[in-house]
Amino acid sequence: MLRFAIILLLLAILSVSEGQQDKDWTKLTLSTGAIRGRKLVTKKNTTAYLFHGIPYAEPPVGELRFRPPVNKKKWEGEMKTDDYNAACMSTGELEWGQANQNKMSEDCLHVNVFTTEKCLRDKKCPVAYYIFGGAWNFGNPFNLPDWMLADNFQSKDIVMITSTYRMGFFGFFNSGKQSSAAKNMGIMDMILGLQWTQREIHNFGGDKNRVSIMGHSSGGHATDLLSLSPKTKGLFHQVIPMSGPAGMMPVLEDNNVAQSRQLAVAAGCATEDQWNAGSSFEDIIACMRSKSAEELVDFQRELEMKGSEFTGPVMDGANGVFPGSLEELLSNRRPYGMLIGTTNREFRTSKFLVDEDGNFNEQLLSLGCVLMAKSRGFKSATAVGQACFDEYSKRPMDIADLFDDIMIYLPTYDSGEAMRHKGATVYKYSFEYDKIGDAFEVGAKAADKESPFHAEDLVYVMGLGYGKFTPKDEKIQVLYGGMFADFIKTGNPSPPNIDPWQPTDDRNNYFLINFDDDNNMPGNTNGYHAKAVQFWTKTALKIDQSSSKQNGNGMIIVIVQCLVMEFKGVREVSPILGGFHIAYFG
Repeated sequence: MLRFAIILLLLAILSVSEGQQDKDWTKLTLSTGAIRGRKLVTKKNTTAYLFHGIPYAEPPVGELRFRPPVNKKKWEGEMKTDDYNAACMSTGELEWGQANQNKMSEDCLHVNVFTTEKCLRDKKCPVAYYIFGGAWNFGNPFNLPDWMLADNFQSKDIVMITSTYRMGFFGFFNSGKQSSAAKNMGIMDMILGLQWTQREIHNFGGDKNRVSIMGHSSGGHATDLLSLSPKTKGLFHQVIPMSGPAGMMPVLEDNNVAQSRQLAVAAGCATEDQWNAGSSFEDIIACMRSKSAEELVDFQRELEMKGSEFTGPVMDGANGVFPGSLEELLSNRRPYGMLIGTTNREFRTSKFLVDEDGNFNEQLLSLGCVLMAKSRGFKSATAVGQACFDEYSKRPMDIADLFDDIMIYLPTYDSGEAMRHKGATVYKYSFEYDKIGDAFEVGAKAADKESPFHAEDLVYVMGLGYGKFTPKDEKIQVLYGGMFADFIKTGNPSPPNIDPWQPTDDRNNYFLINFDDDNNMPGNTNGYHAKAVQFWTKTALKIDQSSSKQNGNGMIIVIVQCLVMEFKGVREVSPILGGFHIAYFG
């Protein structure tokens, strides 16, 4: 009898196993309805299951324009999700996209999920939620090759999600007043996408308690900012801001108010007087909701040509997404495991101040230093600016990094320090491999850039700008891309066969990523941008505290006017003035 029972049990197990093997993993059922994806097998023989264009929200059109996103309603039948859907409206071109992706639409709030059979069987895989960059005004997830994501992440049984969100005018309209037009709609889209992830990711084999959010450039900026918002508690457990820390751009209450007014006037929905009076504001918004998306994009493009560009998130007050200043949010942040870093040649937008021999324009360096001191928040901007001039003039070859120090490197240091002082483990890196060459497709278009420039390293992690890979590039993809995959999976990015990556501590240590002929890396190194950190966080702070208070606003106006007059029409100078028109690929 016992022998007969054992035979029956074995037959039952065999039957279940065969049933699993015959299962069609391209068909899943979510809480909102059935979906049908597709199977992908890469040249490296990685097998992944792709579900693209899954709506996570109702289309934000008509009366839903300028409002928080609304959860997608249930649908009947089976939805085809084997290809990308439309990109969100923007003024940018759809570059590097999948061959059949050439359309934009307001009906664009979708997620794209990559998973594996093992994940679908076991339901325990870690999850990565990736936010693309594009200066808050353009971009899409279509320019990330499916096969590259599969080889870098599904090969290690990680469930990957990419998503879309509203950008530019559609995502960051700001009336500056209380109205039916919400603020930070693009950020709200991301939050709803993360809530969707918590609700649905088990259907794709993901563990909702092991979600890492990651992003590059403005996507990294978003990633770091999301970790500061009270609205995101419980939605993820690790953060990976790449070349885009929270302090990259100011999050101010009046961000985008001037741009929103200009667009409303250009669209014929308001006059300057009507906007400023504010008595008929709902009529203005109703008019804006009646305009076609294409019309509004054309108006926004005209404004951008005049130098007026939407700059992303705003401080939106009590019960908002970002209820306080950046300093307040950083001091109150929740602890998350963090992997954060940059390249060492990001934008270099202050390179115009110095020539190859180290000769520099003293007047412009002095003015630029005062502006940087002001943007860093020092009250005695003139005194700190003079000290900055003295500091950088002693090391003129670092002048090219002055603006990057304030925009990228210091905010990266600040975010890491704020996180580790909350008791979290922080891994910091600097990518310094300068022989990427044709591996990055747009290298020829950026001949004036020094490698590795902003987003160039992303070709190895997400496939952005994939060009011609050499065998060495293939190995770097495995090593560098593997660091991010391993952090997502284990919380530790240490590559194999090298001294373990040490979390950052009081040494301001980081992992220096470069590759010699044998693909060895320098690894653990002390002093991430040590000279800039020392000056701006120590020396400048003491000078500011000891100097008499003074009003530097008049000087700042002069600086901006001088820079605009001196470099009128040079798009690369625009970050100094608060916008990101430069080659912002990520």
